[in-house]
Amino acid sequence: MNLANMTFTDGYIGSMGKTWRTPTQADLDRAIDGAVEIEGKTREQIIAILESGGSVKWCKSANY
Repeated sequence: MNLANMTFTDGYIGSMGKTWRTPTQADLDRAIDGAVEIEGKTREQIIAILESGGSVKWCKSANY
């Protein structure tokens, strides 16, 4: 996966809306691990979703 083509958010919504940023490799690994737990899918399934341009929940929003 090319990290330069990815963005992620922790779901926090402030006065300017959601904050999106390009993940580091460590961020991506943590997000995949979180998505495996939350989505109930395998690591390979999560990676396939991301590689196809999909999105997954990886943590609870800070606004919840």
